[in-house]
Amino acid sequence: MHKLYQDGMAIVRVFGKPDLFITITCNPKWPEIQNALLIGQTAQDRPELISRVFNMKLKAIFNDILKENIFGKVLAYLYTIEFQKRGLPHAHVLLILAHPYKPRTVADYDTIVLAEIPDRNSNPDTFNTVKQTMMHGPCGILNPNAPCMKDGKCSKKYPRNFQENTTENEDGYPVYRRRNNNQTVEINRIQLDNRWVVPYNPYLTTKYNCHINVEICSSITAIKYLFKYVYKGHDRATIEIINDEINLYLDARYISASEASWRIFHYRLHNEKPDVIQLCVHLPGQHRVLFQDDEQLEDIIERSTVEKSTLTAWFHANTVYPNAKQTTYADFPIQWVYNNQNKTWKPRKRGDSIGRMYFVHPAAGEQYYLRMLLCIVCGATSFENLRTVDGIIYPTFKETCIALGLLQNDEEWDQCLKEAEQVQTGIQLRKLFAILLLFCEVTRPEVLWEAHISTFSEDILFQVRQNTGNMTLELTDDIRNKALYHLQSILSKYGRNLSEFPNMPIPTISPNNEQNTNRLIREEQQYEIEELAKSTEDNFSRLNIDQQTAFKKIITAVENNTSDIFFVDGPGGTGKTFLYK
Repeated sequence: MHKLYQDGMAIVRVFGKPDLFITITCNPKWPEIQNALLIGQTAQDRPELISRVFNMKLKAIFNDILKENIFGKVLAYLYTIEFQKRGLPHAHVLLILAHPYKPRTVADYDTIVLAEIPDRNSNPDTFNTVKQTMMHGPCGILNPNAPCMKDGKCSKKYPRNFQENTTENEDGYPVYRRRNNNQTVEINRIQLDNRWVVPYNPYLTTKYNCHINVEICSSITAIKYLFKYVYKGHDRATIEIINDEINLYLDARYISASEASWRIFHYRLHNEKPDVIQLCVHLPGQHRVLFQDDEQLEDIIERSTVEKSTLTAWFHANTVYPNAKQTTYADFPIQWVYNNQNKTWKPRKRGDSIGRMYFVHPAAGEQYYLRMLLCIVCGATSFENLRTVDGIIYPTFKETCIALGLLQNDEEWDQCLKEAEQVQTGIQLRKLFAILLLFCEVTRPEVLWEAHISTFSEDILFQVRQNTGNMTLELTDDIRNKALYHLQSILSKYGRNLSEFPNMPIPTISPNNEQNTNRLIREEQQYEIEELAKSTEDNFSRLNIDQQTAFKKIITAVENNTSDIFFVDGPGGTGKTFLYK
């Protein structure tokens, strides 16, 4: 999933942010499903039927989007398939539209997305579909036991407020028009108005008669969270199995019958266009070599000396094709095709692809500087040629970067953070910055911190906005302090402190904030001493002779404040755990 997420962000790097976020959910009441059921069967009894029908519907929807251009010309798209606990599949889709078709104004938004109940007389089909599939709830005070309720509130923030006109918001989504026009529908004997409508596209909703939530992405700040949501992976659960004194933890995942049948039919779980070609970044002689278990070591070593990678094949292509020298390694797949069998690059004749170099950590040293060079140098024919600047061959890739002016004034770390900001969230960026402080020579860390403070704090700001409901809240000193405190906690794990870095701001910690103390210390301070003492007195009489001997020696060492080591051993069931307690 992480690889797919990075592929998606590579598409954004080339084509820009997504314009539409669409969620498509299977409708078990589709006639194609209902007509194929046997007497007494329900849709949940036929997971293979659900998978087949949803796959066909999805193809038809993509035909409307990509070929019929109902939203305009699509430059790029990606989607992933997920499965509900009860088995119904749904798809998350991100679309990037061509420049003339991008929604830019609130008037454009209203032509694509509606969040109101349609007129039942002029649009009866749309009205029925919206009533059956696009109404949220009832929840809240109308139904406190609804599945969406969390801490007494609707996790989806329904009902929304009435809105006379569509407006733009700071959190990445518009606030759609929801007029108080007395239009209502009855759900579970409760009248619901426009505040309960899930945003939809009238054409898609009417044609396919299912839940199709269409949202417009109006801000670049929401893109990373959209991609994280699309590529969040499968639902997982941690199960604790208690067997006497043995605690086993299993990391398990739930697979429904529909997902199993989907995989048996070899339907796609993910797809993206254009294709993203992963480009390896390795130092000389360190490319990956695949081999079989029964191969001889000598044969593997001999083959590794002549085997090519996408990088070495790029060097070769620059030698063979003169026109190839105009393109960097990262952009090479746009005009060239890599043959994985022959390990060679050939001129592209059809189709579209983009390249994505694997991420290299700044602490990787020479490999990191190699990747930096590959982002800007065109037409290199060898590693040595890559280290050549103005006729001078430099001994290392780092010195080559210095000669090209890439590393002066912390430029390398600034570029590293800018690139990481495209794919990483705030907490990951703070960990990266801590690594820069610990293992890299940052000249002015306080300037670097201040330059990227908005992205370092974006996850904290996002949580504060969600908790307070204030989506227009800007960066505050308290949010900055929380980001600094988390950075401080990361450094403390390595025995370092922010005060060791000159001019870096220091977090202001409230002594009454128990979250600022060590978790183990907090747990120790929460024991009821009197209750523990009484429990010890009651249980002491139940110890056998050997247990009493061990107990007295250990307690004596504690009371006398003497250092000692004790090892308690015995067969299972002899009461070791009872003695510990």
